[in-house]
Amino acid sequence: MHTISRLAKQFGLSRSTLVHYDTIGLLRPAGRSTSNYRLYDQVDVKRLERIVAMREAGLSLETIKELLQTEQPDQVVEALEFQLQQLHEQMGVLRRQQEKTARLLAHYGGNLVEKVMNKAQWVALMRSAGMSDEDMMTWHRAFEASSTTAHRHFLFSLGLEEAEVTMIQDQSKAL
Repeated sequence: MHTISRLAKQFGLSRSTLVHYDTIGLLRPAGRSTSNYRLYDQVDVKRLERIVAMREAGLSLETIKELLQTEQPDQVVEALEFQLQQLHEQMGVLRRQQEKTARLLAHYGGNLVEKVMNKAQWVALMRSAGMSDEDMMTWHRAFEASSTTAHRHFLFSLGLEEAEVTMIQDQSKAL
């Protein structure tokens, strides 16, 4: 059995976090000591591992509680896919803010060193390697065929919006 302090330390959480999880019914201790201290067993440890992983993925405590109560893999997949889509959208917003900040920095004479690749830079790089539009579409088609998910993540990493990512993926599948 684990005490609340030991369990909190093991997961890098505060005691108050575990008390809160108990209060909202997310992680109830397996029992209590004779001094009424919370005690957690291995089942609780495994549950906390899932809670921490889902929190690190950005899921809300309410969503985590619902997912752990239902224990339906398809609902977990659905929630994680939704979360991933939300993250892609947030990354798009951040990418646009990054580009705007870089333009403002350049406008005001700042020293701008690009640290990320955007669509224009990627296309220019492919063209400098001698690739035509047809060659790039062949590249997309091969990427899409080998890993739809990785291809999608790559396209989002270039700062593309959902509509353009979907269009490129659809074109890659159609050819």
